[in-house]
Amino acid sequence: MIEATNLTERLDAYRKAFETAKQIAEQNWHPAWRRFHQIYTRRKDGAPLVPTREWTDAQSTTSNTIGPETQLAVNHVQSVIRTEIATTLNRNPEFTLEPEFEGFHAPPQAKMASHALNFCWRKERFNEPIRDAVIDSMVYGRGWVRHGWQETFTREIPLEGQSRRAILREAAEAVAEASRRGTTLGRKPLTTDEIDRHLSRFSGRILLEDKPTLRRVSPFDMFFDPLALEVDDARWIAQRWRCPRAFARTNQAWSPKHRKELADPDIETTVDPVEEAFGSSIEEYGGRDTVWVIDFFDLANGTWCQFSPNSTGFLRKPEPIPFPFGQPFRWIENVDDTAAAHPISEVEIIWPQQ
Repeated sequence: MIEATNLTERLDAYRKAFETAKQIAEQNWHPAWRRFHQIYTRRKDGAPLVPTREWTDAQSTTSNTIGPETQLAVNHVQSVIRTEIATTLNRNPEFTLEPEFEGFHAPPQAKMASHALNFCWRKERFNEPIRDAVIDSMVYGRGWVRHGWQETFTREIPLEGQSRRAILREAAEAVAEASRRGTTLGRKPLTTDEIDRHLSRFSGRILLEDKPTLRRVSPFDMFFDPLALEVDDARWIAQRWRCPRAFARTNQAWSPKHRKELADPDIETTVDPVEEAFGSSIEEYGGRDTVWVIDFFDLANGTWCQFSPNSTGFLRKPEPIPFPFGQPFRWIENVDDTAAAHPISEVEIIWPQQ
C-alpha cells in the first residue's frame, strides 16, 4: 500500500512508483525484439530503414540499411506470427450462459444476455484489439487490452427561461448534432417522458449511447507494481497515453488549473526517448503538440487518478475505481520465463537461430 497523508504526498508517491517501474521495464526489454521492432516499423531514431538492395554501393555503408540476413529473420518471424494469428483468431467466439447440467433450463434473462453479448462482440469488433494484443505477445512477450464502459451524451440543454416546446426542440437539435442517426437513434423518436427523465438524471443532457469497450494498449505504455507476478497481485497499475493539447485545454473532467498548465505553449512538448527509438515518429501526432497523461490505479486503496509529468497537481484527484470488476487491464502472455520480469517472445526464440 502506498502511504500518504495528503494529496501532495500521494502524487509524489504515485510519480515515484511509476518512474521506478518504467526504468525497470526499459532495462529488461530484450535487444532481439528491440531490433525487430525497429525493422518492422522501418524506423531507427526517427530515420527510415531500407534494404541494402535499394541503395547504391556508395551509400550502402550507412547504418540505416537492412542486410539480407537480417531481413530473412524478420520474414521468418512474420510468417510465424501470421500463421498463428490465422489459426487462433479467425472467427468470433460464441458465448452461452445456459447451465452445463442436463435437466436444467436457463431463464429467459440468461438467454437474452447471451444473445446481447454475442451481438455486442460482433458489432464492436472486439476480436480486432484482441488480435493486436496477441501479436504484441508474440513480438514483445506480453500484450495488453483495456476494457471499460463508454457513455456518450449530448451537449447540455438550457432549461431555465424556456417553454416546454422550446426545450423539446432544443433537445431534438442536440441529439441530431451528436448522432448521425438523428433523433431516431436507430429506434423510435425520444418521447417527452424520456426527455424529462434524461434531463433530470444527467444534469440537462441526454444519454445517446451506453456500451462496453475493449482497446489494445501498447506494451510500452503499461507499467505496474514490479513485485507482482500477476495483474491481480499488483498493488498498483498505470497506463500512459498521449493527450493532444487541444483536448487537454477543453477537457471538463480535469482540474481547470492543471489542464491550463498542459495547454501552456511555454511548456515544451517532448517525446519519450525510449518510445522514440521504437518508431513513434510514424504514429499519429508523432509526439508533436501532445503531452503525456498517466492513468494510475491504486488497487490497494481502490482509487484511480490522472496526472501528468508537466502538471503540478492531479488532473483528476483520486476517486473510487468506477468499474465493478476492478482495474480495467488484462495481459496476454507468451512463453513464460520465471527468471525474467518479462516473458519470452517468438522474436527472442527465432532471432538467434538465423
